Amino acid sequence: MPVILGLLALALVLWLAKSYIKVDPGLLKRYGRKIGGYASFAAAALLVFKGRIDAALLLGGLGGWLLGVKIPILPWYQPNASQQSLRTVWLDLTSASDGAFDGHVIGGPFAGRTLNTLERDDLFRLLNALSDADPAGYNLFQTYLDRRLPGWRETAEGHAHTRQRRTAATTAMTEQEAYEVLGIEMGASEEQIREAHRALLRKLHPDQGGTTWLATRINMARDVLLNRHR
Repeated sequence: MPVILGLLALALVLWLAKSYIKVDPGLLKRYGRKIGGYASFAAAALLVFKGRIDAALLLGGLGGWLLGVKIPILPWYQPNASQQSLRTVWLDLTSASDGAFDGHVIGGPFAGRTLNTLERDDLFRLLNALSDADPAGYNLFQTYLDRRLPGWRETAEGHAHTRQRRTAATTAMTEQEAYEVLGIEMGASEEQIREAHRALLRKLHPDQGGTTWLATRINMARDVLLNRHR
């Protein structure tokens, strides 16, 4: 209905211009197109405000044609689409209207795989890889996991703790390296060590955008230096 009213208003403007304005036909055509074009744009703006994007695009296109303006088609707009594509560095996802995700991996060790074909352990490995290589994909992938594997966050935390213990047990760190990791001078007191450790974790903890590997190194540096005070 708003589209029909807009077209009727445009026809009325052109008819009035032709009936009551006695000017050169060339000027009438030119100014009539301008008036019609601006009227179409105004109607399109009103439709956008009312949420009628599809009708607004139609009237906006008509206004552009009347004014001789080329309006590029918006490739991202699909008024009747039930799905939306989302692409990041490593992921090409499709979001359905109910919020569910599916898609393909386009980068990293699982490139070419479909998400729904990945096993649980592969999903966690992909999650860890995304945290460093593709932050945007990492956030979207967490939403995917929330729907596919409810309660996955507790499992992922358990895996992270296991990796931390394994790394701490197998990777040696000297006192010099520990001081460098914490950013303090040699001979620092126990309180200085603990304060440096807390400050770094506040900045570099995985929950704050850091990585599990960095958090493990920071914890290891604290343990190495505190053992010196015992």
